[in-house]
Amino acid sequence: MSSVVEDLHNIKRGDYVLVQREADKDWYIAEIIACIEGPRIPEDWTFFQVHNIDTGFIELISTDYVKGIVKTRNTY
Repeated sequence: MSSVVEDLHNIKRGDYVLVQREADKDWYIAEIIACIEGPRIPEDWTFFQVHNIDTGFIELISTDYVKGIVKTRNTY
């Protein structure tokens, strides 16, 4: 995986993450709704279902698009 976040297992439902689809595109902050495991290695997240807090849309994104954890669920 080419995600900037070193340990994707630290990401859990309720966390806020920084999402950037492509290097030249804008980024946004999203809340994790669901973590989806991979078919080959069930312990690894493959996709996240997120709530884009700017637009209100719910999207399915690849773990490669997650660039960092903004706020974890246990800090509020």
